[in-house]
Amino acid sequence: MRDKGSASLRAPRRLQPINIQEAVGVDWYNQDTLVVATAQGQIPVLSLSVDGLKAEIFDRNNLQLPIKAIAAAPDRDVLVTDSGAVSKAPGVGQLWRQHPHGQGPDSIPFYPG
Repeated sequence: MRDKGSASLRAPRRLQPINIQEAVGVDWYNQDTLVVATAQGQIPVLSLSVDGLKAEIFDRNNLQLPIKAIAAAPDRDVLVTDSGAVSKAPGVGQLWRQHPHGQGPDSIPFYPG
């Protein structure tokens, strides 16, 4: 629910609990989609519809697992911190590239706002 510049989440529930066992972070990719970072090697980053019915796995090439943090925002690259650096990808199926301003494996990516 949104109210005068703030947002709240009511009645949260686990999405894809059989497939996503070790979520380490989640953020809004757009109004209808979340991005999830996991500690699972086979699905380190995925996009997930808010109803949990559609899940798409991001390419894991160029990532140094495990993923530690994630950040996303509409019309922006998805950012993750892995065991080496902060990397970015514009979407599912796109190659991860090291972020030029990432500060290393202890960084916590974020978008202001």
